[in-house]
Amino acid sequence: MKKYIKWVFKSILILIVLIIALMIIIPYFFKDEIMNKVKSEINKNVRAKVEFADFKLSLFRSFPDFNLGLYNLSVIGIDKFDGDTLMYFKSFNVQVDLMSALKKNVMVKGIVLDQPLINAKVLADSSANWDIMIPSEEVADTVAEEDVSDESDDFNLQLKKFQIIDGQIIYDDATSDMLASINNLNFLLKGNFGLDYSDLNIKTTIDAINVKMSGIQYLKNTRFGFDATIGADMVKSIYTFKDNLLTLNDIALAFDGSVEMPGDDINVDMRFNTKNTSFKSILSMVPAIYMQGFEQLKTNGNLVLEGDVKGTLTDSITPSANLRLLVENAMFQYPDLPKSVDNINIDLKVFYDGINNDNTKVDLNKFHLEMAGNPFDIVMHVSTPMSDPQIQGAIDGHIILSTFKDILPLDSTKIDGEIIADIELDGKMSSIENEKYEDFKAIGKLQLKDFIYESPDFPQPVKIIETTLDFTPKYLNLQSFIAQIGKSDFNLNGKIENYIAYALKDEILKGNFNFTSSLIDANEFMTESTEEVTVTDSAEVPMTVFEVPANIDFRLQSSLSHILYSKMDITNLKGVFVVKDKKVLMENLTMNMLDGKIGLTGEYNTQDIQKPAVKMALDISDIEITSAVNSIEMLGKMASILEKCKGKVSVKLNYEGLLDSTMSPVLNSIEGYGRLQSKEIEVVNSETLSTLFKLVKLGDNTGNSFKDVNVSFKISEGRINVEPFDTKVGDIKMTVGGSHGVDQTMDYDVALNIPMKYFGSAANEAVSGLLDLAGSKGLNIDKVESITINAKIVGTTTDPKITLGKSSAGGENKSVKEQLVDQTKTKAKEEISAQAQKIIADAEKEAAKLKDEAQVAADKLLQQTTQEADALVKKAAKEGPLAKIAAEKSASVLKKEAKKKADDLVKEAGVKADKLVEEAKIKADKLGSGN
Repeated sequence: MKKYIKWVFKSILILIVLIIALMIIIPYFFKDEIMNKVKSEINKNVRAKVEFADFKLSLFRSFPDFNLGLYNLSVIGIDKFDGDTLMYFKSFNVQVDLMSALKKNVMVKGIVLDQPLINAKVLADSSANWDIMIPSEEVADTVAEEDVSDESDDFNLQLKKFQIIDGQIIYDDATSDMLASINNLNFLLKGNFGLDYSDLNIKTTIDAINVKMSGIQYLKNTRFGFDATIGADMVKSIYTFKDNLLTLNDIALAFDGSVEMPGDDINVDMRFNTKNTSFKSILSMVPAIYMQGFEQLKTNGNLVLEGDVKGTLTDSITPSANLRLLVENAMFQYPDLPKSVDNINIDLKVFYDGINNDNTKVDLNKFHLEMAGNPFDIVMHVSTPMSDPQIQGAIDGHIILSTFKDILPLDSTKIDGEIIADIELDGKMSSIENEKYEDFKAIGKLQLKDFIYESPDFPQPVKIIETTLDFTPKYLNLQSFIAQIGKSDFNLNGKIENYIAYALKDEILKGNFNFTSSLIDANEFMTESTEEVTVTDSAEVPMTVFEVPANIDFRLQSSLSHILYSKMDITNLKGVFVVKDKKVLMENLTMNMLDGKIGLTGEYNTQDIQKPAVKMALDISDIEITSAVNSIEMLGKMASILEKCKGKVSVKLNYEGLLDSTMSPVLNSIEGYGRLQSKEIEVVNSETLSTLFKLVKLGDNTGNSFKDVNVSFKISEGRINVEPFDTKVGDIKMTVGGSHGVDQTMDYDVALNIPMKYFGSAANEAVSGLLDLAGSKGLNIDKVESITINAKIVGTTTDPKITLGKSSAGGENKSVKEQLVDQTKTKAKEEISAQAQKIIADAEKEAAKLKDEAQVAADKLLQQTTQEADALVKKAAKEGPLAKIAAEKSASVLKKEAKKKADDLVKEAGVKADKLVEEAKIKADKLGSGN
């Protein structure tokens, strides 16, 4: 018996050891397979860098299930978000049923996320860093359909626990200028999703919620909590709220009701109300109030916040909702401040009809408070918002802003000035639309005077000397807006139309303004809100793309005397800015800049905010190249060759292209054309020009100034294509054409027409071989003035590659001697041709003279004969009719004989003249043939 007991004990001991050994061995047995599976699934489905420091499998942590843990798991962005962390987990643990894993039908029973960090970011072009999932159609290209169907049953979710420990979430959205964060998030969900019915226990706490938008802090260190027990009927999909409490700072809302999801529709029947009826609880939500010293705040008054949500959510309708906020006879005062806010009374009712939205009503029956004795009242009623919005309301108040320091702890913030409001509105939207303004009441005035605001959050003090808005049914009359921010001043007046339709129906708000300023120093506004950044370096802070509102139609007739922006100094800017259809249009702007004049017409287009675009037509006169390159970054990137140039240029440029998230041009997207002109451009320390002149062996006397530059160019696909143009460097003529790119590569053809004096002994040697030829013709070899050399320039602006012998037509260069021979022969031919032409010209001149003299003699003969014949007839007429007839017959004979003699004279001269010209041509031909 003892042996049997000993054997049993030993067997149990061996079994225990074996079980422990298996618990240790099994995780390692499956580790590689699961590791490969995890990495394979991740790599197939995301566009990001996913890393984890360790991967562990354990049967001890959640026996009899096993625990899969990824440690120091991170998801790092690529492309636009290269290096940015999207997610990080200290550990990511999944509890898996062991038997399901062995059967390769994984059943997930629990998930725990320890210290997760989620950093969500949206750029100005709407690119989101969480958009990392590869589209399913792309995944399908690498995974066969049968494999997908086989793997669809590999995972089965039967959660009993989902937990987040000490989480942090950051949301940064540049499109809406919003920054939100959640700190120390703890979330625990317990239940059994595998049962037909289970109570789901939820416990959530957040230590701090912060929301800041457009510089305004809406939530500051707001605490959040949610404790709930929800009865979940998994079969009928009915979820019943039992004991539930939601808290925001000191506001506690209790919920009860149910949510049913029997099919695609969702039935909601929920009610809520405040557990804490102290007015102080609602003050805890105000960022300016909720700060150090809040606990000692003296308050009084009652609060009621209640409502319900009831109805069905479908594709066409939503549940209806009621909300009521009631505050009665409340006040608050800080213990260390002398004045209080008293007589706070609020009565707000909101009804939203989810079936017929037009039945929705907003009734602000009362909003009254007195700040340090300054009363402020608002009453507002809105009904039939969908069909014909009807509004009836009034605003009445006079607030002395300097009293804020007596009622609120503003720390280092300074605020002063007066707000005067006396406005009444009553009528229907249809009255405005039908231009029956007499049926709509809109009268009153809103005025802000002597306003001053200084805060560490703003780089410069804001001063509004005066702004006054007069209300009429048709428009708001902006009598004046006189403001100063730092050294900059702004003066605005005009009319704002359609403001009621804009407020009630989100229609287009129209405005027409006159805008003037003596100085706008934009660099003062660009300082980041950090201590390290100063006004001096704020000019280097990049801009970000901003979306132009779609429902704004503003026209600003502008006259701005002086503008400082980044490194640009602009004066006397005049023209029109139009804000419309998500675009800013610039119409016929003129300005003085860079010691010259600029005319500009163009647009900034955000109709596709993911691809913001610009279109510009520039007419620039006499600007200094060095200043332009230093001030306009785009010039240096597009045409780096300009960085080596000095002088004044005039440019006409039309282009369009895209912008990146920092408002910088996407250079490869620019398409355009233009012309650049200059009387003289000096090129300083140009590696390309220096290499070219050394290769041609021109010495150091060539100079570096280009004269009479007139360049036409086109911009396309990241290259500037230059049409061939003529210029001069000293007395060297050049023809240049080709292209260069934003990558600084070059591809140019250059033809240099170089005077012979630059070639020294080489030229003399070539000339001596031609003396006999020149002498035999009586020509002067000194008349050969220059030769032409062709060059090909490639490489980059900093590392040019130049070869001689290739012209734009692909022909080979000739030697100096060959070019001199060619030019001497050409000169000889030109001089012989000139002599021949002179012989012929002289003969033709002499021939013309002979003809002219013969014609003069013939005309004189005819004239004398006519006079003699006429005198004969006249004399005979005195002697009688018979004598006259005989005289006329004799006169006719005389004239015929004279005519014949005259014709003979002209004919004879013509024969002589033609013979003279013919002989000259024979002589010229002999001269040309060398005989």
